[in-house]
Amino acid sequence: DGSKLYVLTGGAAGSLRVLDPANAHQQVRSIAVGGYPYAMDVSGHRILVSRKTGNSVMLIDTTAWGSPSVYAVDAEPCGVGIGSNRFFAACVGAAKLSSYTFSGVWQQSIPILASSKMIAMSQGRDTIYLCEGTQISAFLASDLSWLGTANTDCEDVDRAGRYLYVSDPNNLRVRVYLPAPSGNIIGHVKDINVGSVSRDLCALPDGSRVFSANGTAGSVSEINTTTNAVVDTITVGAPVDAVAVTP
Repeated sequence: DGSKLYVLTGGAAGSLRVLDPANAHQQVRSIAVGGYPYAMDVSGHRILVSRKTGNSVMLIDTTAWGSPSVYAVDAEPCGVGIGSNRFFAACVGAAKLSSYTFSGVWQQSIPILASSKMIAMSQGRDTIYLCEGTQISAFLASDLSWLGTANTDCEDVDRAGRYLYVSDPNNLRVRVYLPAPSGNIIGHVKDINVGSVSRDLCALPDGSRVFSANGTAGSVSEINTTTNAVVDTITVGAPVDAVAVTP
């Protein structure tokens, strides 16, 4: 419903900050997630955080905000995604994309490029989009079968409405692609200049806005997906590694 904005800050004292977009983005909660968290995904009452240097992920239940669950995964998890009945981790140290049950039990792995970073899930949680450094690849969530690839520098990717949004930190921009209904990536549409290193992206549930976490700039850019233009810049103050909104 877009009622909360989740911001993951990195460093030795990483935290998940919960902000209220309807009240000048006031912080309403902060959760310690340990040293050097890398990325997160949000679905329903679950928030999944990767802890790259700890070779683990943290699963947070927002229903009661109780103690998070921590699960060991393969080496150096970067991008993570939540499916309908499992979660996914792109573990670059092992060059694997793996799936796990919500109790942390390994299910399946496929090889990926060691330069891989972030994951995004389609709105129906049936397609995985993975940034592999020099390309975006799409996989079917049910069995990790490959659906297609587009060549571009990328660190993160998110789906909003008709479009796929890709962060290109090397060129300080967010790139827009059009995916097919099957999940395959079929064409480049536009580039959006955010004026800083775009590290992570998230979209509102209705697809009307995409937010870009702008790394060491300590800001979040708000993109209107109708015009594909930046309409606001939110100053956070600390380096911004990841951003998500309530589904």
